[in-house]
Order: sequence, then structure tokens, then C-alpha cells
Amino acid sequence: MNLPKPIHPFPARMAPELALRAIEELEPLSTILDPMMGSGTVVRVAAEAGHRAIGQDIDPLAVLMTRVWTVPINPQQLRIAARELVNEACELSPERIKLPWIDDDAETAAFSVYWFAEEQRQHLRQLSSCLRWRDDVIGDALRVALSRIIITKNRGASLAHDVSHSRPHKVAQTNTYRVFEGFLESVNRLACRLEEEPPRGWVDVAHGDARATSIDAQTVDAVITSPPYLNAIDYIRGHRLALIWFGYRLRDLCAIRQCSIGAERAPEHISDPELLDEIFRILKIPPDFPQRERRILARYVTDLDAMLREVHRVLKCGGIAVFVIGNSYIRLHQGLVIY
Repeated sequence: MNLPKPIHPFPARMAPELALRAIEELEPLSTILDPMMGSGTVVRVAAEAGHRAIGQDIDPLAVLMTRVWTVPINPQQLRIAARELVNEACELSPERIKLPWIDDDAETAAFSVYWFAEEQRQHLRQLSSCLRWRDDVIGDALRVALSRIIITKNRGASLAHDVSHSRPHKVAQTNTYRVFEGFLESVNRLACRLEEEPPRGWVDVAHGDARATSIDAQTVDAVITSPPYLNAIDYIRGHRLALIWFGYRLRDLCAIRQCSIGAERAPEHISDPELLDEIFRILKIPPDFPQRERRILARYVTDLDAMLREVHRVLKCGGIAVFVIGNSYIRLHQGLVIY
């Protein structure tokens, strides 16, 4: 089986070889769930292998890119739609454009001004206005192509570098990037990738929280996923530079960020205090451990407990769960290392 190439940058994506190794052990036509799908590697590989793949994520951009990567699309229609979109955008008078989630929200408007120079911001507004009402698979693919010119390592439509690593930092006050030309090139690259490696199989991709999915109990043969670490990458930090052009206010994205697994905030509710005490004992957390770090760790343990309970609920009797993890070391207090 040829391993598919990704269609969009994503930090610390799961290696497709790892997903394939786990999937190869399953019976044919199994139902496979990745409740924290990120870039969609498990979903795409599972579908390619002939399984029924379900993917969910709390990050709207992860849902968007996975849907485009796993749903059949006509690449030539995508190219035609992109040219029509640019022509329509170019004809739009800037004074007639209204993006309520930006224009009526001071915080989001200021964010767009800070991260995008005037010319690029105007062209993105034109494209966003034309894309606003398109909710089909072609529209999703056009949004992914637009995101690709924003979520970049170096030069792109924003004034930032390292956006693709979710560590955006502003490096300039001006920008000569040509948004319309870059967008059309991005669409062509995306169309070529989908032509070379067309998606196939059965997939169900949706926005969802791994701690409380809408999936029926005991309906999944295997859960294959890579959970966030305690020092998790803040995906929304970089992705919001693209998502504000797709109808999201900054406050909406901050709310998603704050409720994500691994968020650095205190838990709203501890469902199992005894479990938390046991974890702290195993980790040898001292009595003088700082309260802020104690609350963050408590939140992480509580979130993982909820996620594991949900995995147990949706798995069939005899089903399997595979968690792909790497080493993660955090020095927290007086030399204490959690890993």
C-alpha cells in the first residue's frame, strides 16, 4: 500500500507508517476511530486499507483538511472554481465587503490588522467574502488551498514565520506576497495531489470532542490515535491565522483553545479525586508543588481520564485501542521531571 502524502502543513503529524502498522493487524472492514485525528493520517490510511474510518477533532482546521483529504473531488472542477472565485473577488469593491465576524468584532479586526499587511488583508477579505456562502466539497477544498498560503513556515500571506509549526512570530511590517497568484498556485498543487492520490473508501469526518463523542456505544472495532501531551502543541495558535477568514471570531477560537486537552488551566470538575491522588503519588508530586502547575496537571489527568472512559464506551467487546506516543519531558519544580 502506498502511503498518501499530506495536503496541508500540520505540526508533529502522526507518521503514516505507524498508523498502517496498527491497521494491518485488524480484520477486514473494521470500524476505526481516531477521536483526535489532527491532520487525518489514521482516517486516510484506514480508508485506503478498506476499513470504515471515523475521525473527529476539536480543531476546525483539522476537520476541514481531513475532510478534503478523504472525500472524492473532481480536481478539474476545483481548478475552474478557483479561477472563477479569483475573478469574482477581483471585481468586488473593498467598500462593499462586509465580514461581520471581523468587522463587528474589535478583537478579531485588530488581530487581522496585526498579522496581515494592508494589501494581503484586502485580498483575503475579497476571497473570504466570495467563499462565505459556499458549503460544498469544492468550497472546503478552496478553503484548504487558501489556508495553505497562510499556514506556512516562511514567506506567505501573513507577516509571520513559523505559522506551520504553530509558533507564529511577526517578522515584518510589510509584505509583497501576491495573494491571488499564490492562491491559484496552491489550488493547482492541491488538485495535483488529489489527482495523483485520490481518496477512496468510507469516511465520516466531523467536529467533536474526544472526551464526549456522539458515537454509539460498542460500535467501534479499534481506536487508533495520538493524544496530546502535557506540553501539547498549541495548534489553534497558528491555525487561527487562517480560520479568521473562514467565519471564526478570535473569541470562538480562544474558547476552543481553552477547553482542549492539555490546556494550561485548572479543571472545572474533577470526576475521580482518588485517581488524581494516585497519579500524583506515582509521579511523586511533593507537598510544596506550586499550585498553578498542580492545577494544570490535574486538568490533564482529568481530561485523559474522560477521554479513556469514552474510548472504553465506544469500543466493542474485544476491540483494541492503540495510542501512539513519544517521549515528553517537562521540568516543573525543583528539578522534578514528569515524563
